[in-house]
Amino acid sequence: MRPLGLVEVRVERLMASDARTERPGSPFAALAAPLRRGCSKLEFHARASFPQFWVRPVGPAPCSGPASPECKPAGEPRWRTRLRQPAGLTEPVTVRFELPPAPPFWVPLVEAWRALPGLVRGAVAALAVLGLVSFLVWILAGEAIGEQLQQRAAISISEDFRGGFSAWMGPRDWSQTWSRSPGGYVQVGQLALLRPTRNLTDYQLEFLGQITGKSLGWVYRAADLENYYAMKLTIAKPGPLPAVALIRSVVVGGREQQRVQVPVRVVIGSGTPVRVRLLVKGDGFTTWIADQLVDFWRDDRFPRGGIGLFAEPEDRPQIYWIKVSHQDDFLGKLCAYLAPREMEGPNR
Repeated sequence: MRPLGLVEVRVERLMASDARTERPGSPFAALAAPLRRGCSKLEFHARASFPQFWVRPVGPAPCSGPASPECKPAGEPRWRTRLRQPAGLTEPVTVRFELPPAPPFWVPLVEAWRALPGLVRGAVAALAVLGLVSFLVWILAGEAIGEQLQQRAAISISEDFRGGFSAWMGPRDWSQTWSRSPGGYVQVGQLALLRPTRNLTDYQLEFLGQITGKSLGWVYRAADLENYYAMKLTIAKPGPLPAVALIRSVVVGGREQQRVQVPVRVVIGSGTPVRVRLLVKGDGFTTWIADQLVDFWRDDRFPRGGIGLFAEPEDRPQIYWIKVSHQDDFLGKLCAYLAPREMEGPNR
């Protein structure tokens, strides 16, 4: 059988006087010859010697019964052998196998890489190059890229008031004018702003509300409690199908300016919730009431600011939920995932 993993075979014999190469025709030369032919990777060293013992020719089998004393010379083993004694050998056989040194760790990796199909290797190489280039670009222009990701990141802020009013801010004791109903809505009082929206620029505001008195009001691009754009959906003429109007204005330093009333040609039943949607983009503001476009206007006094709700002292409108979103598509969500968390841009 061919021994696997052998590089070289060397058979030596330690003599009583010195060590020398085995003579041709000896038992060790016969042992070394087939091993040399089958060696491939493992080095094999053999030192062979035998203890001195008596050898006598093999005769016929002894008769049954105890052997006679004269047949047992002193020191002779109680067994027979056909092997002749090699002259001068006094040490036992010693065989030592030496494995080659372990290959470097990268050799198996290279072999595995070469075993892959060419298409797979090409794809892996392309991904590696792309990752390296992206890393270098990020190192060289990381802050600028982070700002761009921040600008394109998606915004999605939802409020259903289950956690109370902790996300809102307003004047002193404003929360005492608000109340939360077990029915899942809040009754609005004094002006209050939604904290997470304070630094936003462009966004879309949606909410579901109901007029229980005469009006329902909201603000946008609110820099603070005294500077903002305001809108109010009010009942101009009561009745089973009341006439509704939209009043918008600009509040600067706590004073109302540019008050404009726009008729709303949408049928809103008494006691029926209505959905309001407002798109804030640049200096343009578009308003939908019950999915009907009712108003568009422009103003550039407040470039950024959050949203809020308010009600007149005699009114207690109801709000069920609020949602503020911007760039809420796949690319926006991806940029929001990649954008650095420690950066706080205008659209966060």
